[in-house]
Amino acid sequence: MAAKEFGLRRRWLLQMGNAARDHEVTIQYCMSLPRHILQSVEVPAVTQARASRDYQPGNDQWRAVGMTSIFLHALRIAPSKDNFWTTDKITMPRYGTENERHNRLQGVVSTLSTGPVAVSDPIGMTDRDLVMRSCAADGRLLAPDTPARAASDMFLAIGELAGANPLVGEVWVARTTISSLSYYYVLAVETSPYPLTLTSIIAAGGAPPAGTPIDNTYLAFETNHSRSVFSVNRTQDLQIASSDKWSFGLYTLAPVLPNGWTLLGETKKWVALSRARVRSLDVSDRGLTLVLTGEPGEEVELWFCRAGTNLPASQGAVIGTDRTVTVVLV
Repeated sequence: MAAKEFGLRRRWLLQMGNAARDHEVTIQYCMSLPRHILQSVEVPAVTQARASRDYQPGNDQWRAVGMTSIFLHALRIAPSKDNFWTTDKITMPRYGTENERHNRLQGVVSTLSTGPVAVSDPIGMTDRDLVMRSCAADGRLLAPDTPARAASDMFLAIGELAGANPLVGEVWVARTTISSLSYYYVLAVETSPYPLTLTSIIAAGGAPPAGTPIDNTYLAFETNHSRSVFSVNRTQDLQIASSDKWSFGLYTLAPVLPNGWTLLGETKKWVALSRARVRSLDVSDRGLTLVLTGEPGEEVELWFCRAGTNLPASQGAVIGTDRTVTVVLV
């Protein structure tokens, strides 16, 4: 009869949370149902939850993250994609002949989820360069503030709501805000050409903090397989290109600053501007001053566009012994 006691399941979850709190550890809910996620509002120790099915190469379990993250983020829980292989050089008998043909997509989805980036390669077979696109030299994740969430255009493409040119594929948006400046990351997978409006991007990225300008012109660049820079604003849409699971588009939108400069950030990272890297950003008439943090001796390459040009330039910096460096761009 005890198993049918009213409130038993809630009490069990609360006890788990209290134990985690007492031992200063956090909890990930894995394979949870919506009722478990809703119960987490009473369990502060729950900081993340699985937003995908179990990983195995080729099963597209990453695809659920964009939708599930809408629900999880509303409850202040970080979505988590299951682990993945970083290389296509691995096969295991339990998976037949399948290998991981889309390791880059697995890496970017994990990073944009704001949850853990969990690599599961056999010892000695991890693609280090791919992993380092997700983090700083000390392993700290360079993640956005908000998880990548499905754009409303994906819902409008369903049934009677679909227009003459409905959105095809997965289009998710994440956001980072640094010194009241919002940067947006648009992931587009298996898409056909589609014009995504700035209004849709901002809505999917989540309302920025109060006082953040939202009528900016942005310079956008695609960082998975190209380097061109182009403008996006209220009258110029983001032109999403055709893509598949290898040639996916990762578009970074960086605001044109009051002095005309644009900070593009670390373009070799999935998230070019992260609060885990940029401690502060000051804008002057002549240029930009940034304070960066990281591992002592770590080399950082910043890209930017000076006022009046869309031509990217770069400047390197080395993190000092106090784990910071000040970079002045003039």
